Amino acid sequence: MAKRNVALTRFGENVRNLREKRELTQERLSEFSELNQTYISGIENGSRNPTILSVTRIAKALKTTIADLCDGIDR
Repeated sequence: MAKRNVALTRFGENVRNLREKRELTQERLSEFSELNQTYISGIENGSRNPTILSVTRIAKALKTTIADLCDGIDR
């Protein structure tokens, strides 16, 4: 179970880092990805476990790959 929490935390950090690198607010990312802003916030703080469809939407909105979003989650 702890491994899953580490993975979610790392995934959320990756989303936040890429979002900030692109100079997007959570609100803009939620608009681009068509996901709720509260959901984006939950992903970034590691409390949400996004579906593959949500991950795909976020990757497209950030103009990156799913692999980039998942970097380091298995460590």
